[in-house]
Amino acid sequence: KLSIVCDCEKKDPNVRRRVLCYVPLDRTYLFEMRLKHFVIGKDLTYKDINRCTRTASATEPHDHNVYTLNLQAKVVSKVLAQLNACLGSHHSSRRQFIDTVSITECLDKTSRDDVRKLLEGFTISRLQYGITMSDEEVKFINDLIDNHKVETLVISVEKVNLKDPAKALLSFSAKVHRLNFIQHITPEIPYTASYMFGLHNAEWGKIITDMMGKGKKLDTFRIHNNYSNWLSTSNEETIIRSLPKLGKKLWFNTSRDNVNIINNRHVIDVKNFKDNEHDIQVTRSSVSIVHSSRRFERFLF
Repeated sequence: KLSIVCDCEKKDPNVRRRVLCYVPLDRTYLFEMRLKHFVIGKDLTYKDINRCTRTASATEPHDHNVYTLNLQAKVVSKVLAQLNACLGSHHSSRRQFIDTVSITECLDKTSRDDVRKLLEGFTISRLQYGITMSDEEVKFINDLIDNHKVETLVISVEKVNLKDPAKALLSFSAKVHRLNFIQHITPEIPYTASYMFGLHNAEWGKIITDMMGKGKKLDTFRIHNNYSNWLSTSNEETIIRSLPKLGKKLWFNTSRDNVNIINNRHVIDVKNFKDNEHDIQVTRSSVSIVHSSRRFERFLF
């Protein structure tokens, strides 16, 4: 299992991009030999690489080493192409597999092209993307899903600048089985707003139903929105009424599972609760709809 994290490093103006490679301990020797053969040289020295060891956890079942490569702007494209070979894309006739790729703030075309070079030839199980969202980034994400056969998509956003946010979500739902969506608070929008993914006071009941409806690949959808008033009562009722009737074995969740209603073989849990943490009263709408055959499934998004 191999995970890669690519993001922009803002603290050092001379460093344009960081790449973090998570390598299980039993593959460390092979990875370091390839690193020495393909990557280490005048463009990237051992001083540019940090290594630390992490023990197994709930999200990472194996002990592993984390290699952090700090790349200067002038060598990014060349080193990422070399790293692609280091990760094994050219060492087998079979398509190679990466468990997780996480990309943060891939804002310009050059950065996106660099990531494409790094990932060329790999199948990706899970793609994580944040923390902004533009129309160019939506196209980039959809291209990655198509080219790398992504099954699980994690979108974690603050600022969203899209012409049609609902259309973007529908495009994702047509391509992946699992979607985990996380909306963070952005300073420009008060936390009391009815807001998510660039939309204010949206008809989320219809949007979510369309995302999980006929012709869409999506059957597992989890939402965590820090804007607690995003889901109105009418939209909540639409979700509860509509999702179990779509004819799919769905897993939909906006909070914790707790069985108390069964409708058309789907477990439905609706809870409203208050959280007074930090002396701020937050009301969160909570809806969980899980098909009876998937009642005990848990997903590590």
